[in-house]
Amino acid sequence: MPNRLLFLLLLCFSGSLFADSPKPLEPEFTKDILERLDQGEAVFFERKKARGHAGVAILIDGEKADVWRVLSDPESAPSYVPSLKSARILLATGNTRLIAHEVKMPLMPKVNYQFEATELPMRTIQFKQTTGDLSNFEGEWELYEGETYGRPDSVIVFYQVYLNPGKLIPAPLVQRSLRKDLPPMLECVRTRVYEMKN
Repeated sequence: MPNRLLFLLLLCFSGSLFADSPKPLEPEFTKDILERLDQGEAVFFERKKARGHAGVAILIDGEKADVWRVLSDPESAPSYVPSLKSARILLATGNTRLIAHEVKMPLMPKVNYQFEATELPMRTIQFKQTTGDLSNFEGEWELYEGETYGRPDSVIVFYQVYLNPGKLIPAPLVQRSLRKDLPPMLECVRTRVYEMKN
């Protein structure tokens, strides 16, 4: 599994999505994209000249409830996400939770942050950092019925993020890191869903 910062910041934050950030991505699941998803690929999305903003989609066999069980349980993430040392729910009010993460990666200092995650059950999780070592980190998980796209008994999971790590990662490396790290991150989620089902 990958062992980078972007992998570890799962199931995080909430608020007004991309309020001061790039316009959210709206994925188009074309025939080509769907064929790649059918082959098990985690498909990467980005705009031209994007910096710190990207998305990725993956097809998971099963029901929405199977996927939601994993995405809506942030405290279980350290059991399958490398370098995520702790994940604690500090406060829960309705569908919004305040969560704290502690991350320790090789050759890098410990990273701590808190965030809010707001859920629209079985549909979306919007997230946004509230305090911590990153300058900005926000995004969204979205679940799409596979049957809508001719893939019954499956779910398309789309994750997008806007990341500004401040001094933690030089700006030119951010988009390259997103391209490398986001697809395996979704593969980790898919693996966890299948493990939970079995």
